[in-house]
Amino acid sequence: MSRKSGNAGFESILQACCGVLESHSEDRGIIHCPSRELQRAFYSNLRSRFADRVLSHGEKADRNAGVQRLRLSRNGVLCSTAMAEGIDLADDAARFCIFPKVPWPYMGDPYVKARMEKDPEWFSNETALLLVQGSGRVVRHAQDRGETYIFDKSFGYLLQNSDRFPEWWLEALRG
Repeated sequence: MSRKSGNAGFESILQACCGVLESHSEDRGIIHCPSRELQRAFYSNLRSRFADRVLSHGEKADRNAGVQRLRLSRNGVLCSTAMAEGIDLADDAARFCIFPKVPWPYMGDPYVKARMEKDPEWFSNETALLLVQGSGRVVRHAQDRGETYIFDKSFGYLLQNSDRFPEWWLEALRG
C-alpha cells in the first residue's frame, strides 16, 4: 500500500491483522496506522468482524481517552495513529502491536524534504526509529513480553542496512 499504488494489498494485510487478533484473542494490542485514512479503513473492517473489541480514537484531544478505553477493556485492540511515542502499555496493558504498513515519513511534508536534502539517510533512519519506538509501546522493561507484527514488504528494504536498528531489537526478530 502506498500513495502511488493506492490500497493494493489492503485485503491481504487486513486478513493478516485478523489472524493476529484471532491468535491473541485474550490479549490487548495496538495497530499502528500511518494515516487517518488507513486508521478508518482498518477500524471499520476489523470492527465488522470483531465488534466492540476494536477501539479507536479521534483527533489529538481523544488520544489519551483511546488509550484509557484500551486499558479498561478485557481484550481490546486500539486502531491508532501517532502512538509510537508517549504511551506506556506495560505488561498486560498490551501484548502485541501491528504495523500494517511501515511508517515512512510523508514525502509531501516540506520538513521531511528538507531533512532528506540535508541528510539522505535521515528518511530511513527516522522510519527505523518509529518502528523501534512503536514496538516499544508494548514491551516496556526487561521482564515484559510482547509481539510486533510488520506486514509491509518494504520492511525488508530497511533491514538491508540493519545498522539502523539496535542490536537487541534485531536479535528479537523472527520469521
